[in-house]
Amino acid sequence: WPATSVLRGFAYTVVTVDINQPEFQGGPPSVEVLLKGKKLYDVRTGLTVWSNNPALVAYDYLTGPCCNVDPADLPLADFIAATNVCETDMGGGVPTYTFNGAITSDESQAQALEKIAQSMAGGIVSTTWSIWAGKYTAPVMALDQSDIAGSIAITPGVSDADVFNGVKGQYISPETGYVATDFTPYAAAAYVIADGKYLWTNIDFPYTHEVQRVHNLARIFTEDQR
Repeated sequence: WPATSVLRGFAYTVVTVDINQPEFQGGPPSVEVLLKGKKLYDVRTGLTVWSNNPALVAYDYLTGPCCNVDPADLPLADFIAATNVCETDMGGGVPTYTFNGAITSDESQAQALEKIAQSMAGGIVSTTWSIWAGKYTAPVMALDQSDIAGSIAITPGVSDADVFNGVKGQYISPETGYVATDFTPYAAAAYVIADGKYLWTNIDFPYTHEVQRVHNLARIFTEDQR
């Protein structure tokens, strides 16, 4: 590398291995690093500080070199609302949603955004960049037959083959040494009784590192598809 290649603005690690050592005769070892992520711009305060808020991760990813979206094209109100939902206290000062992991360069933009959205049980619209985090909203009105205008259209729901009442999968946690590990399966008891048996689906949560939060996401996804 020339003297100008100083890697400013990049996090990097230099590992020197003596290949004369017996343990390295088969080649260099696989090196993994435990690090704290970059500082993120907070759309609410205008400050750039460290955060694991999924909505702020999405904002940083979209406006960063991977996507190069003009910040002026992002619906600021949506990002503020999603950021606040993610930080809602789920008990004991624990935020409802966090993003714990790293996006690798071999992932497509769509894959990365999908995983960010999954970590907050929400979504990101690629055409308008609208964003939301999973939050229950109470019904505002009741509809009956008198509200029908025009002919009735029937939209099929989830097919029987895709219905599930429980979720299995893996997550990555400090408690497991950051190795992908099966979490205790989540099952919705009421749906199991209604279905007469367990109907499992598999969902991995690579960016959620606490079982409590994993089960909350599994519950949301189960309720949503029912």
